[in-house]
Amino acid sequence: MSAVQSEADPERLDELLVTAFGSDEFGATGRNLEGHRVVTEADVQAVLDEGAGSSLLYGELLPTSCNQLLEALSDSSEVDGPILELGMGTGKVALHLFLTSKRDVYGVELAHSRWQVADTALQRIAKADGLRYNYVLLRDGASQLTDAHDGRKCDFISGSMLDTPTNLVADASAVVLQVCLPHGPQLQVCEILRQCQPGCRVVCYAPLHGAVKGCRLAPCAPQLLQQNSRLVSHNADSIGVLRMQTSWSTKTGHAFSFYQIAETAEKACAAVAVAAGCDRKLYDGVSTGHPQTLGGSNCDELLGSTVRSEGSIRYSEGQEVLVAYSFLPLFDLGGPGDGIADWYPGWVTRLLEDGRVDILYSSDGTVEEAVHPLRVVSASDKASA
Repeated sequence: MSAVQSEADPERLDELLVTAFGSDEFGATGRNLEGHRVVTEADVQAVLDEGAGSSLLYGELLPTSCNQLLEALSDSSEVDGPILELGMGTGKVALHLFLTSKRDVYGVELAHSRWQVADTALQRIAKADGLRYNYVLLRDGASQLTDAHDGRKCDFISGSMLDTPTNLVADASAVVLQVCLPHGPQLQVCEILRQCQPGCRVVCYAPLHGAVKGCRLAPCAPQLLQQNSRLVSHNADSIGVLRMQTSWSTKTGHAFSFYQIAETAEKACAAVAVAAGCDRKLYDGVSTGHPQTLGGSNCDELLGSTVRSEGSIRYSEGQEVLVAYSFLPLFDLGGPGDGIADWYPGWVTRLLEDGRVDILYSSDGTVEEAVHPLRVVSASDKASA
């Protein structure tokens, strides 16, 4: 067992988490969790004042996925430091990691009402096992739970993830970002991640590699992914992806990007290119602007060649579709609404022999030629889903 993981009793763990959050919330799924219900006008104002365009969308990993996450993070036991969860919601994942790891945990949440739920959970843990856990309110919007057995601390902070102390980021052994961020905050978070030490693991809702100059995000430990195939998506293109069940996706799970901080940006760039089997020139610069002005998606080379054959993706001329775009070279595009790629409506105007299609975009009347079929989904299929 890794030095990162503790020997927590599963039954005792479940008992503590039920005590902390309630039997109706522990392991709950859907879009009516407490993290949805408690949002206030003050939270909305906080997004406007501090969130840099962030949203208050909500979802969380299921308990089994928290164990999967810890296993993925624990492989890097040589890297010391706390686990950071930036955008912790009501604190379920952060508290689970604290109770099952041998690390300090630092969680921060912009919505104060969600922080209050997390703070209450810490108090309940201390009340349930006062001999082991001690709770203290450090100040308004900052609370801490201490494990008397080993002195580890779990800090829950009400505030912006963009204000995370530099020393914590620099010392972190892992950073968890299970939040859907718009482009602006994504870039700011990428700048924060540049401060992480080599070997630090990063798990995030959507791909972030290559978004800023000097990015050191590299696909996490290809040998780990090969040895532990159950940790990752079975999609052959999903290099460096952890597919984990969530409250909003219980069947197929969500494809979280899984990185390790490289020593240099050059090494990260090379690792991405090698893992994808692509020309590294794709990763040497960052495209900006509206995707439809870029002359194609940066994902095309990763998706490989495609030949029309029996059972391959087929479309018909005139069919209404949605097309994926990203300024990043993605291994897994996800689907419309996943927050991984941007999707634009249009129509198929021509079918090519190799399975690619020409698209006429309804938003501005432009045409993109030879679009890879894996970037295309039927608009009718999406509407019926």
